[in-house]
This record gives sequence, C-alpha cells and structure tokens, in this order.
Amino acid sequence: MACTATEVEVTSNNMISYPFVSKTPHQLLPQNLTVKFPRIPALASSPTKIVNRLGTLGITTSGLLVYGATEGPVPTESAYGDPYYNKMLDNCGGHAGPQSEYHLHVLITIAICNLKKTGIIGYAIDGFPIYGPTGCHHRRLNQTLSVCNYRGMKIRFTAF
Repeated sequence: MACTATEVEVTSNNMISYPFVSKTPHQLLPQNLTVKFPRIPALASSPTKIVNRLGTLGITTSGLLVYGATEGPVPTESAYGDPYYNKMLDNCGGHAGPQSEYHLHVLITIAICNLKKTGIIGYAIDGFPIYGPTGCHHRRLNQTLSVCNYRGMKIRFTAF
C-alpha cells in the first residue's frame, strides 16, 4: 500500500487464504493487481447507478476485489443476474472470474473469510470505507440507509 496526499494505491495478488471452491468454469490464479482510490473521499453531486456495472467496485482489507451485485454475461441463462441467487458463490461470497481473478459479490464476515464484523473491512473505489455489519461502534447497524445507501457518517481515512 502506498499513499500520496490525494490517492491510496493498494497492490495485491488477490489470492484467498481459505480453500477454493470452484463455482464457475474459471480457474483461480494469482493476479498482479493495483487498485487506486481517493485518499479523501467526496460525495458525488448525484447518485451513481451500479445496476449492471461490472468490474471492481472496491477492495477488502485482505486484498480481495469487490464487485457489484450483478454477474457478467455468462452463463447466458442467468446473464447479468444475481450470482447469490443463482448459487454461483462460495461460502465467502465470491468466485473466480474469466481472467482467473477471484472477486467477492457478497461480503461475509465469518472467521474463515478473514473479514471482521467491526470496523473497516475494505474501501470502495470512490475512497469511502466499507464497514462490517457492526460498523465502528461494536453494535449492529440498524439505521435505515438513505436512497443512496448512505448513512451520513463522518469519514476519516485510516491505513489498513
């Protein structure tokens, strides 16, 4: 990880630390990834739709890519569908993609997945932190999200 005054750069081999369970026809291979995001995030002037947005939306503190909720164009019978509903995800919420890259569609905070329940578990590509289900206060977050899926928390950058 490297930081400048304006940007954070994370490099990762994107390899999981738990047993790989193949859920797609793709193999899993080490990657040479670099993910960059703003060091100081800023709210967009209008909501950004991620419906059918493919590719990286963030990275976990354990160095795994986070993708959106929709799957790509294959398999054709469930193209752009929900990979969770279509049972295409392993026990940690991910699978290998067409470039042999592992990525998560769901963030599951059980011990084997190496994501903690409290605090920051990743960063979105816009620089905002991704929190575990108990946020940073060690209690379950039940607050209703805004129409933009935002809680209005004060954001501070911390290194992971």
